[in-house]
Amino acid sequence: MVAGAGSVWAIAGDLQYGGDTGPMRLLRIDPETAAVVARIPMRTPAGKRFVPVDVQVDRGAVWAIGLTGALRIDPLRDVADLYVPLAEGGAEPRGVVSDGDGPWVLSAAGGLRRHDARTGRAERALPLSRPAPLFLLGEAPGTLTVLTAKNGLAVIERATGGVVWAATLGADVNGVLRDGGTLWVEYLPGAAADRDRLVRLDADSGRRLAQVTLPDEGVAGMAKVGRDLWVATPGGRIVVVR
Repeated sequence: MVAGAGSVWAIAGDLQYGGDTGPMRLLRIDPETAAVVARIPMRTPAGKRFVPVDVQVDRGAVWAIGLTGALRIDPLRDVADLYVPLAEGGAEPRGVVSDGDGPWVLSAAGGLRRHDARTGRAERALPLSRPAPLFLLGEAPGTLTVLTAKNGLAVIERATGGVVWAATLGADVNGVLRDGGTLWVEYLPGAAADRDRLVRLDADSGRRLAQVTLPDEGVAGMAKVGRDLWVATPGGRIVVVR
């Protein structure tokens, strides 16, 4: 679930079996009325089935992200108009993020590259310094956010691959959302009795700004809606944080 282009976008349908037992769709939701205003079939422009695991909106561009590629959605017509294959040698990528013009992908071998949205071709590879990224989480002007361990985050420069800052959070990082100069991070502290927490970090320095304990375990998605943060849980609830 993500907010952007004037709507909230959410993946729905046969999530458990990836469309084997029923259709998968991208829902477009009016954030003021909570009404579903469009149900977009998850198929490539060529008509092939597409299995999304994430949805991203950047500078008005809407992308459904799958395990082997990215599907661009035209928000003016509510149709899929471009498919970019991203698997390398049959191996699934370790994270895909869109910067509006095209997707960045971290390959299974650990290489970070950007693809041209028109052709799907890799434009350039980015040299990486330590700690090496395990998963690509998001982007912002001039930087990329990566997971360096199950509880470690780092922000790296897109121009050089150098580390801007790195941080360790509890035992497991479950979700990350960038909101301008803020990073919202949902994580498990580590102790058996502790509940999941949501922390707000300064995106430029990694400094902790605020923290709250959540009523439900885990996170299936996060979206900024107005001044509120919506946290969707695996149990099917949405927790609104203000």
